[in-house]
Amino acid sequence: MVNGDLQTFLAQYYPCTDNKLLAEKLGITEIKLRKLASRYGIKKSDSFKKELRRKLMQAKEEKYLSNLPDFELNPYELNIIVGSLMGDGCLSFAPRSRQAYYREHFAPSQRDYRVWKARQLQRLGFKITRDNHLRSPSLPALTRLYNSFYIDNRKCLTPENIKLLTRPVGLACLFMDDGSLVINYSRQKNGFYIFPRLTFYTFAFTAEENDWLRLHLEKTFGLTLRLKRFPYGHGYGLDSGQQATIKQLIALIKPYTDMVPSKAMRLDITPRLLAKDTELRRRFGANCHNTVVDFD
Repeated sequence: MVNGDLQTFLAQYYPCTDNKLLAEKLGITEIKLRKLASRYGIKKSDSFKKELRRKLMQAKEEKYLSNLPDFELNPYELNIIVGSLMGDGCLSFAPRSRQAYYREHFAPSQRDYRVWKARQLQRLGFKITRDNHLRSPSLPALTRLYNSFYIDNRKCLTPENIKLLTRPVGLACLFMDDGSLVINYSRQKNGFYIFPRLTFYTFAFTAEENDWLRLHLEKTFGLTLRLKRFPYGHGYGLDSGQQATIKQLIALIKPYTDMVPSKAMRLDITPRLLAKDTELRRRFGANCHNTVVDFD
């Protein structure tokens, strides 16, 4: 092909044709092809460069997705994550990522609990970061959970996603995230009645969502709770002073809280009841006759 014909040919086909195909047709190398196009001042068209960029990004995305471990969560892992999503945990997307990741911020005083949680989820790549976050890699399994728990970018409870909480370990995570067992007392003749009270500070959810959770905890774990107003968040949480419910909760979650020293102390109720009795007697004198709930 003479130079004039070659230049005309390149001017017609080089701007919108893949270099490899064009070089093969001309029987030259791609390097030689680019040199000829540069000599004649012929460049790739904007539409060709745009399409090439799209294909490169698609190939990069496909490679990224193919390298992602598509773990199926086992029931133990699923319950830890679901119980945590009902508490302090959240799911989000990193910039330009199509898969969700888990993150949870914590105070240094709660590090032992998050270290325990990371160990339970180490198969999924959960780790503790230097800035006190429990974080996972981006995973398709977490994207599926995001689609179950987030509506218009808000973490929500629904009658369907609540059903994913099925095991005591998930209940333990919900309690260790957002639960409390405090020692209360009420005035009675010649003294006080001293008893524990269970509260779930789930005011990140609406009254309706809390009521769905209340019914699920009763049906699945035998816990009798009531809806309680709070001056925070959406204004509602769950609460119980029934000793049978508190004993049932402790029996279910104690195998897991015993692994976390900072949490295990919260379930040692009898010494806390006796300490409150001593405190009230000291404050109100020897004639203060208290009734302490028998929690043994």
